[in-house]
Amino acid sequence: MLGRISLALAIVPFLAGRASGQAPDSRVVLERTACFGFCPVYRLEISADGIATFVGKSNVKTKSATKRLQLGAFDSLLIHLDHSGFFSLDSAYVEGRAGCVQAVTDQPYAILTVTRNGRTHAVRYYYGCLGDQVTGSIDSILSTLPNPNGPRGVFVRSAAYVDSIAGTHEWLKHR
Repeated sequence: MLGRISLALAIVPFLAGRASGQAPDSRVVLERTACFGFCPVYRLEISADGIATFVGKSNVKTKSATKRLQLGAFDSLLIHLDHSGFFSLDSAYVEGRAGCVQAVTDQPYAILTVTRNGRTHAVRYYYGCLGDQVTGSIDSILSTLPNPNGPRGVFVRSAAYVDSIAGTHEWLKHR
Protein backbone atom coordinates (compact mmCIF):
# COMPACT_ATOMS: atom_id res chain seq x y z
CA MET A 1 0.00 0.00 0.00
CA LEU A 2 2.77 2.42 0.93
CA GLY A 3 4.46 1.72 -2.42
CA ARG A 4 1.30 2.71 -4.31
CA ILE A 5 1.00 5.95 -2.37
CA SER A 6 4.65 6.80 -3.05
CA LEU A 7 4.17 6.07 -6.75
CA ALA A 8 1.05 8.25 -6.86
CA LEU A 9 2.87 11.11 -5.13
CA ALA A 10 5.71 10.81 -7.62
CA ILE A 11 3.35 10.94 -10.61
CA VAL A 12 1.20 13.89 -9.43
CA PRO A 13 3.79 16.64 -10.14
CA PHE A 14 4.44 15.17 -13.58
CA LEU A 15 0.73 15.12 -14.40
CA ALA A 16 0.18 18.60 -12.98
CA GLY A 17 2.70 20.03 -15.42
CA ARG A 18 0.94 18.22 -18.25
CA ALA A 19 -2.60 19.16 -17.20
CA SER A 20 -2.53 22.14 -19.52
CA GLY A 21 -1.43 20.05 -22.49
CA GLN A 22 1.75 22.13 -22.67
CA ALA A 23 5.33 21.01 -22.17
CA PRO A 24 6.35 21.19 -18.50
CA ASP A 25 8.83 24.01 -19.29
CA SER A 26 6.08 26.21 -20.78
CA ARG A 27 5.63 29.48 -18.95
CA VAL A 28 4.58 33.10 -19.22
CA VAL A 29 6.69 35.74 -17.51
CA LEU A 30 5.71 39.39 -17.10
CA GLU A 31 8.25 41.84 -15.73
CA ARG A 32 7.44 45.47 -15.02
CA THR A 33 10.20 48.03 -14.44
CA ALA A 34 10.49 51.31 -12.57
CA CYS A 35 9.37 54.69 -13.83
CA PHE A 36 9.97 58.22 -12.59
CA GLY A 37 6.98 57.96 -10.24
CA PHE A 38 5.52 55.11 -8.20
CA CYS A 39 5.08 52.38 -10.80
CA PRO A 40 4.96 48.89 -9.32
CA VAL A 41 8.10 46.90 -10.10
CA TYR A 42 7.69 43.14 -10.11
CA ARG A 43 8.17 39.82 -11.86
CA LEU A 44 5.26 37.44 -12.36
CA GLU A 45 5.69 33.91 -13.68
CA ILE A 46 2.85 31.56 -14.57
CA SER A 47 3.95 28.01 -15.24
CA ALA A 48 2.18 25.32 -17.26
CA ASP A 49 1.15 23.58 -14.04
CA GLY A 50 -0.91 26.64 -13.08
CA ILE A 51 1.40 28.06 -10.42
CA ALA A 52 1.70 31.85 -10.34
CA THR A 53 4.81 33.20 -8.63
CA PHE A 54 5.04 36.91 -7.83
CA VAL A 55 8.23 38.69 -6.77
CA GLY A 56 7.67 42.33 -5.87
CA LYS A 57 10.66 44.64 -6.00
CA SER A 58 9.29 48.13 -5.23
CA ASN A 59 6.04 50.07 -4.97
CA VAL A 60 4.13 46.85 -4.23
CA LYS A 61 2.23 45.60 -1.19
CA THR A 62 3.66 42.07 -1.33
CA LYS A 63 7.29 41.08 -1.86
CA SER A 64 6.71 37.38 -2.55
CA ALA A 65 3.64 35.26 -3.22
CA THR A 66 2.70 31.99 -4.88
CA LYS A 67 -0.70 30.57 -5.70
CA ARG A 68 -2.31 27.86 -7.78
CA LEU A 69 -4.57 29.16 -10.52
CA GLN A 70 -7.80 27.59 -11.66
CA LEU A 71 -7.53 24.54 -13.87
CA GLY A 72 -7.28 25.66 -17.49
CA ALA A 73 -6.05 29.18 -16.67
CA PHE A 74 -2.71 28.63 -18.40
CA ASP A 75 -4.36 27.31 -21.56
CA SER A 76 -6.80 30.23 -21.50
CA LEU A 77 -3.87 32.62 -21.25
CA LEU A 78 -2.09 31.07 -24.24
CA ILE A 79 -5.28 31.11 -26.31
CA HIS A 80 -5.77 34.79 -25.49
CA LEU A 81 -2.17 35.61 -26.45
CA ASP A 82 -2.58 33.66 -29.72
CA HIS A 83 -5.74 35.55 -30.66
CA SER A 84 -4.55 38.96 -29.47
CA GLY A 85 -1.71 39.20 -31.97
CA PHE A 86 1.01 39.05 -29.31
CA PHE A 87 3.07 36.51 -31.27
CA SER A 88 3.19 38.82 -34.29
CA LEU A 89 4.73 41.69 -32.28
CA ASP A 90 8.39 42.56 -32.78
CA SER A 91 10.83 41.73 -30.00
CA ALA A 92 11.19 45.34 -28.84
CA TYR A 93 9.30 48.62 -28.91
CA VAL A 94 11.85 50.94 -27.39
CA GLU A 95 12.94 54.51 -28.03
CA GLY A 96 14.25 55.05 -31.53
CA ARG A 97 13.14 51.71 -33.01
CA ALA A 98 10.25 51.00 -35.35
CA GLY A 99 6.96 51.48 -33.55
CA CYS A 100 8.60 53.85 -31.08
CA VAL A 101 10.42 56.45 -33.12
CA GLN A 102 8.80 59.11 -30.97
CA ALA A 103 8.49 58.69 -27.22
CA VAL A 104 8.06 60.55 -23.95
CA THR A 105 10.42 60.05 -21.02
CA ASP A 106 10.20 58.53 -17.54
CA GLN A 107 7.78 55.72 -18.35
CA PRO A 108 8.20 52.07 -17.32
CA TYR A 109 9.07 49.09 -19.50
CA ALA A 110 7.31 45.76 -19.45
CA ILE A 111 8.78 42.55 -20.79
CA LEU A 112 6.40 39.74 -21.65
CA THR A 113 8.03 36.39 -22.39
CA VAL A 114 6.15 33.27 -23.45
CA THR A 115 7.86 29.90 -23.64
CA ARG A 116 5.90 26.95 -24.94
CA ASN A 117 6.91 23.66 -26.44
CA GLY A 118 10.56 24.71 -26.54
CA ARG A 119 10.00 28.05 -28.34
CA THR A 120 10.21 31.49 -26.77
CA HIS A 121 8.75 34.83 -27.88
CA ALA A 122 9.68 37.89 -25.80
CA VAL A 123 8.55 41.47 -26.28
CA ARG A 124 10.08 44.44 -24.47
CA TYR A 125 7.70 47.41 -24.52
CA TYR A 126 8.36 51.00 -23.39
CA TYR A 127 5.14 52.63 -22.18
CA GLY A 128 6.39 56.01 -23.35
CA CYS A 129 6.17 54.97 -27.01
CA LEU A 130 4.03 57.29 -29.10
CA GLY A 131 4.58 55.54 -32.41
CA ASP A 132 6.34 56.54 -35.60
CA GLN A 133 4.14 59.21 -37.18
CA VAL A 134 3.24 61.61 -34.41
CA THR A 135 3.28 65.20 -35.70
CA GLY A 136 3.67 66.82 -32.32
CA SER A 137 0.16 68.20 -31.96
CA ILE A 138 -1.77 67.04 -28.92
CA ASP A 139 -4.54 65.70 -31.18
CA SER A 140 -2.00 63.58 -33.10
CA ILE A 141 -0.57 62.16 -29.89
CA LEU A 142 -3.97 61.38 -28.39
CA SER A 143 -5.19 59.68 -31.57
CA THR A 144 -2.10 57.44 -31.68
CA LEU A 145 -2.32 56.00 -28.16
CA PRO A 146 -5.70 54.24 -28.15
CA ASN A 147 -5.22 52.28 -31.41
CA PRO A 148 -6.38 48.82 -30.29
CA ASN A 149 -4.76 47.04 -33.24
CA GLY A 150 -1.39 48.75 -33.07
CA PRO A 151 1.55 47.40 -31.09
CA ARG A 152 0.64 49.46 -28.01
CA GLY A 153 -2.92 48.15 -27.89
CA VAL A 154 -1.89 44.54 -28.44
CA PHE A 155 0.90 44.66 -25.86
CA VAL A 156 -1.05 46.55 -23.20
CA ARG A 157 -4.02 44.16 -23.49
CA SER A 158 -1.75 41.10 -23.44
CA ALA A 159 0.14 42.23 -20.34
CA ALA A 160 -3.11 43.22 -18.60
CA TYR A 161 -4.56 39.77 -19.29
CA VAL A 162 -1.51 38.10 -17.73
CA ASP A 163 -1.99 40.24 -14.61
CA SER A 164 -5.72 39.48 -14.62
CA ILE A 165 -5.28 35.69 -14.85
CA ALA A 166 -2.85 35.76 -11.91
CA GLY A 167 -4.83 38.24 -9.83
CA THR A 168 -1.77 40.48 -9.50
CA HIS A 169 -3.89 43.36 -8.14
CA GLU A 170 -4.01 41.67 -4.71
CA TRP A 171 -0.22 42.06 -4.39
CA LEU A 172 -0.02 45.70 -5.52
CA LYS A 173 -0.47 48.92 -3.54
CA HIS A 174 -3.82 50.55 -4.18
CA ARG A 175 -3.89 54.29 -4.62
